[in-house]
Amino acid sequence: MKKSKKLTAAEKIRREKRRRYIKITLISVIVITVIAIGISFKLQYSNNSVSNENRRYKAIIIDGLYDSYPNDELIHYIKDALERKGFTVDMLLGKNVTVDNLQFKLFNLINDYRIIILRVHGGIIKSQNNYVGRVGIFTSEPYDPNKHTDLLYMGFLGMGIPFAEPGKRYFVITPLYVLSSNTRFQGSIIYVSSCYSLSAPDMAEAFIKKGAKVYIGWNNKVDINTADQALKLFIKEFIEENKTLCRVLYEINYKLSTNNYLLDIYPKQYCNITIEDFKDKIWPHSTG
Repeated sequence: MKKSKKLTAAEKIRREKRRRYIKITLISVIVITVIAIGISFKLQYSNNSVSNENRRYKAIIIDGLYDSYPNDELIHYIKDALERKGFTVDMLLGKNVTVDNLQFKLFNLINDYRIIILRVHGGIIKSQNNYVGRVGIFTSEPYDPNKHTDLLYMGFLGMGIPFAEPGKRYFVITPLYVLSSNTRFQGSIIYVSSCYSLSAPDMAEAFIKKGAKVYIGWNNKVDINTADQALKLFIKEFIEENKTLCRVLYEINYKLSTNNYLLDIYPKQYCNITIEDFKDKIWPHSTG
């Protein structure tokens, strides 16, 4: 009888030890789980922060003057400056600036280029039967009335004769082409280095309606040398020195413009924005 009591007491001690062990194990599991969740959240937050800080946006340089008026120094300077600022840069040069290539690169369904630079001929649209806009952007594709006939008929394209090359004719994109495209820009900055690119607001309005944030261009005829100098200053002061668009345009116009032409911006409301503001405040939240 005494032996049985001793066994019972021993069993009670073992059961109590097991209960304590299970309790300690459960507490340890809970603590480890909480710590693991905390570490996971911290790592995820840290990774997201790094991702946001190091996010690489895309830019494209479209140089339709590359064959007729090459400026390799300028193009390489722009590309290097954008890459140093964290952009991935694509280029479309010379004879490759065709209607089809522009459709593929610039006017595709979802356009994720945040900076779009066009170094092209430009002009005022005249003598059209139906209103398709006042500002035309030249391609480098020679005009052929038997090509792109549907786009010509609808007024999406026209024929243009550049001031600097009066013997040549090229396909020209109209504001109606931009408006009718299926593309959606993601808060892009559009810089059109051409004559008359902002002589009327319709081309700028077309890009803005399709999701661009700002459009920069010339209000009149401008020579290629001046336009190139202005473009280089724009990259230097806006991209490299992080000045506001207002300040950059003021300094460019002060140094280079005359009473005959002026570099302007549309719309004016984003005039006080820097490139870092675009990267930190506008583009992360932009859906076009």
